Order: sequence, then structure tokens, then C-alpha cells
Amino acid sequence: MRLTGRGDIWDGWRRLWDVAADRREGWVPGDLPASAETCGAAGDAGGRVATAARDYGAAELDCAPGDALAVLERRHGWALCRDARGAVGWIPLRRLDV
Repeated sequence: MRLTGRGDIWDGWRRLWDVAADRREGWVPGDLPASAETCGAAGDAGGRVATAARDYGAAELDCAPGDALAVLERRHGWALCRDARGAVGWIPLRRLDV
């Protein structure tokens, strides 16, 4: 992981901006880096390299009101869900009626 030092708080959870080796960019949970000493903090101008503590995919799942979803995991204000077609991705918990 290459953390840019950009970070913020979303719904009470810390998230960090990551740039992958293939140049994709996006937010990752603040607890994903294996060590707090290696991760960039909000306002830190320098980037840092960190090792991920676990597997993580940042794909979000599109859904519509009334869709039936299986909640596989809840983390940081988001739910990892599977839809009826078998697609898996994250949805903000505040958008679900659980």
C-alpha cells in the first residue's frame, strides 16, 4: 500500500487515501495498515508505504430500494453485501434498512 498522507473522518471512522501499484486510487479503512506507525495521518504531507493487515477490496455495490441483500460483514459504517445476482460490494450502512 502507498498511503498519500491524505485522510479524513467519515461517519466517525478514519479513512486513508491509498494509491495501488496499478495506479488505482481510493479510500481504505484506517485500520487496514498493519501498523499505525507506518500509515499517513490526516494533514501529513508525506506519503508512506504500509503493509495491509488483511485482504480488502473497495468495490461499492449498486442497489435500488427494495433490493434483497445479504450482509456479509459490517465495518466502519459500511456493509459488505451480496445481491441476488451474486455481485459483492460495500454499501454505506446509513443507506440500508437492516
